Order: sequence, then C-alpha cells, then structure tokens
Amino acid sequence: MHAIAMVPEAVASTAVSKPYQQAKSELPESLYPYYRLLDRIMAANPAVNQQATIGLRSIDESSCRLMLGDAAICSVVAELPDVNKQDHLMIWALQVAGTTAGAPNAFAQSSNNRIIINKALDQAFGNDLAAKACVVAHELAHLQEDHSKQMKTALAQWNVDAAGKINAATRNAHSANKGKQFWSAFAMVTNAASAGLNASTGNTSAANQANANNEILAARYQADQAMGRALMQKIYQVAQGQAPEVFKALQGMEGLPASLVARTMKDVDGYLAQVNTQVFALSRQQEHEADSLAVSYLAKAGIDPDGCLRVIAALHRGVHKPIANSQDTHPGEQERNQVIQQAITANAAIIARSKSQPPKPAALAYRYDPRLEVETVFPGGKLQGGLKKPANADVDSFLGK
Repeated sequence: MHAIAMVPEAVASTAVSKPYQQAKSELPESLYPYYRLLDRIMAANPAVNQQATIGLRSIDESSCRLMLGDAAICSVVAELPDVNKQDHLMIWALQVAGTTAGAPNAFAQSSNNRIIINKALDQAFGNDLAAKACVVAHELAHLQEDHSKQMKTALAQWNVDAAGKINAATRNAHSANKGKQFWSAFAMVTNAASAGLNASTGNTSAANQANANNEILAARYQADQAMGRALMQKIYQVAQGQAPEVFKALQGMEGLPASLVARTMKDVDGYLAQVNTQVFALSRQQEHEADSLAVSYLAKAGIDPDGCLRVIAALHRGVHKPIANSQDTHPGEQERNQVIQQAITANAAIIARSKSQPPKPAALAYRYDPRLEVETVFPGGKLQGGLKKPANADVDSFLGK
C-alpha cells in the first residue's frame, strides 16, 4: 500500500509530475484516468475537504440484485474487482454480464466517501474524458455535500412522523372496535332476552331463532378476530423491512378484527406512500445540486462542462422522459439540462479564464489499495513519486500534464 509523503514547497514545482508517473506504475490502466480526473477536480477546488476513494467495477449492487436477487452476495460482488472464471464462476459470470449488458451507472456513498463507476459507463463514454470528468465531479459533489447522511436524517424524521400518524389511526380503530363490540354484545343480550321471553310464552320457534342469531353473531365475531390476527401476521412479514418506529406503530393494530385492520391499513398505505414521495423528491433535489456543483468543479479545474450535457443525453438515450414524476429518483432529461445550462452560464467567467489560462494544480496525496483496486485521493498535501514507465498518455494530454 502506498504511503503518504509530503513534498517540500521548494521542490514541488520540479517534482509535480512524479506522483502521476508512480501512479501509472501502480494502478490498473483503466483506473488511472479516473484517478487523474478526481485528482485534478479536487486540487482545483479547495472547498472540497473530504477525501474520496474511486473504483471501477464490472457490476454494481442494484444491477446484480436484478440478475440474482441475493442481496448478501450482491453486496460482496459489487465490492470486488474482476475475478477469474477459475476462481469463482458465478461472480465471474455476473461481472461479465454487468460489463456487457449492464446499464451505465455510477454512484457515491458518503458514509465511506466512495465513488464507484461501472464499466458499462466507462465503455459508453469511451475517449470522452470531459464526460467522464463530469461523472466524477457529480459523484464527488454527492460526497462533499454528504447527501447519504442528509437522506438518512430526513428519512428517519419522516418515518417518525408516519409512525405518529399510524398510532393515531390505530387508536381510532381501537375506539371503533370498542363501539362495535358494545353493539355486538347488546345484540346478543337482546337476542338472549328475546329467546327467554319466547320460550316462557311457549313460542319455541321464535326462541330457537333468537338463539341461532346469537350463535351466528358469535361465530362472525370470532371469525373476524381470527382473520384479523392472520392479516396482522401477513402485515408483520411485509413490514419487517420498515423503520423500527413504523413497525412498532403497526403492532398497535394487534387485537383488531380484520375489517378494522383492513380499514386502518388504507390509512397506513397512504402515510407510507407520502414518505416515499418525500424521499424521491429529496433524491431529485440532490441530483440537481450535484449537477450544478459538478459544473462549478469542472469550470475551476479547466475541464469543459459541456461534457455534462453529453452524459445526460447518454443516460436518457432511448428513454423519453423530459420531466420526472413524483415517483422518480432522478430528474427528467429536460430538467437536468436546464440546471446544467444555468450552471454553465453562472460559471461563464471562470470557464473563459480556464480556457485562456488552464490551471495546473499540484498533485494531491493519494493511496492505492491493490486488493480492491481503488484509489483514494486526499485534499491538501502532495506526494513524492518515483519515475516509472508512463502509460495511458491520452488523459495526460487531455489535462495538459
């Protein structure tokens, strides 16, 4: 594992290219461009104060789950670099399928400051390094703004709010159930009294009918309670994945008859649908924020942000959805293009200055993990590297070093 070393300011200008030459000798050729792009963007944007780890994977977790449906295995497969067919046939097959048939995708997780680019996306953009730079900048913005934590905090609050509404609905159902029990008991008492009166007056037929009515009422009540318990078991099975507050609130329906469980679940479904709508709305807002910040990052780094427009076009190829609906996690193509264009206009002066005077910031400190084939770039600080055989000169030419 590569250790971090600081370069004295006096020699920084003469040693600036050494870290990149050393990185070329250490990194897989496919990962090196993403390291260089990440390094340039972070170095040119001092406001980015979070380290970032970047990796290239054949398959991401969501695509794996669609193919295999096994969350435990997919969480491992998505973390692994490519394996040989002889080492593990199933993982190899999933990775091949992800590379050849997977949809272009990238994601960031701010809990561990990790950016993952899938190989389908890498292949989709080929030599369009400006587009790849936009993807890196977009995901870096998610890390810097800690969007994962923001979403988790908001979701926790929304679940607490939903649980409060479910508790209120459950209390109303139990109140209704008490009223229902009163009238059932009243009807049974009335039938019993009627049976006694008719029997005493010799009206056997009417007395028998009153007793039969009582038996029917009792059987219906018991059946409704039994169905309520069975329905609750099904609800528990489905609700296991819900937040603890929501699951506890659902348990409050225990003891209700099926009719009231069903009625209350209509309210519950509405509350949980509201939570989902809020989650999707926040997700779309975060995507807009990441798009706008990506343009700003690229402008300062001297990289053409028009690549972001090509990214959006590629991601929406074959999908006619200019405007998102309330159940979409990402904005529509037209919405995203509008935000990006606005950001380009807002950064026009910086873009023009970068074109006339391309920035060449010093290399940042980095660490390469050969086991997972991921590269971590640290904000601030520079590495002292050794001269190695250069590779992948295209990205060096693209960035002017």
